[in-house]
Amino acid sequence: MIDKSKKVFITGGAGFVGCNLAHSLLSEGYNVTVIDNLSRKGVRKNLEWLKNNFEDRFIFYEADVTDFDTI
Repeated sequence: MIDKSKKVFITGGAGFVGCNLAHSLLSEGYNVTVIDNLSRKGVRKNLEWLKNNFEDRFIFYEADVTDFDTI
């Protein structure tokens, strides 16, 4: 059994797949951190949806995973 108090980190978490994965995990009680560079259209709406529903367990960082210094 997975300990739901553990944190999950999702890269590209504002896109379609990442956002839905984050939503599923948050719905099950996980704490989720997302990183995304927000380069795709519409992804800010996905983040708002997650923030509005799971503000207490959702963290977002705007960054690109190819920027090693930021990561």
